[in-house]
Amino acid sequence: MVRLGVGAAPGGLPEDQALCLVPMTDLDARRMWRSLPAAPRLAGRRDGTPLEDLLLRLGRLAEDFPEIAELDLDPVLAGPGGVAALNARLRLAPAGNEPDPSLRALRPS
Repeated sequence: MVRLGVGAAPGGLPEDQALCLVPMTDLDARRMWRSLPAAPRLAGRRDGTPLEDLLLRLGRLAEDFPEIAELDLDPVLAGPGGVAALNARLRLAPAGNEPDPSLRALRPS
């Protein structure tokens, strides 16, 4: 799953967030960031192509390496030259043992 969050509430949770299961398509990536209330601030006067590319790459990474339990990129800056993550935090776990409650809620009973 790929989770996109923008801004932070006092508790540290993203105010605006969108979730998408992998594998992702370009349409999924476009819908993901455009669904956020902060979308106009993310795109400015440009389209969101660099952000969509980043989301697709992160989705592919999550699909190819299921042992990546969490990857936090914060902050991510987007500009005319592309997208850059200034800080990254990675947590690995054995595949299939991810305790993310939102993943469990998406699995059929």
